[in-house]
Amino acid sequence: MLHSISWLQYAIAISLLLAVYYLAIILIYYRQQIIAIVNGKGQYPNEFEPYPTEKNVLGEIQPEVNSASIVSEELQFSSEQADQLTEENH
Repeated sequence: MLHSISWLQYAIAISLLLAVYYLAIILIYYRQQIIAIVNGKGQYPNEFEPYPTEKNVLGEIQPEVNSASIVSEELQFSSEQADQLTEENH
């Protein structure tokens, strides 16, 4: 049964099935845009802005309350005792 189908017939059948499939998908998802173009209204208006410019998602910047700043000279990353312990081990 499968020996009677040529590769050309198979390719034509697959191409037609794919064309019908993609046409159905386009009609399902882009129906309103197609109707707007056919009616002469131009393109269907976008519901979403690509980059909102006026909307502030995170809110205004507020200064931190009760925040203390440290001078870089006051920072201590290691103690002298730790240095002495490493020198004794070597």
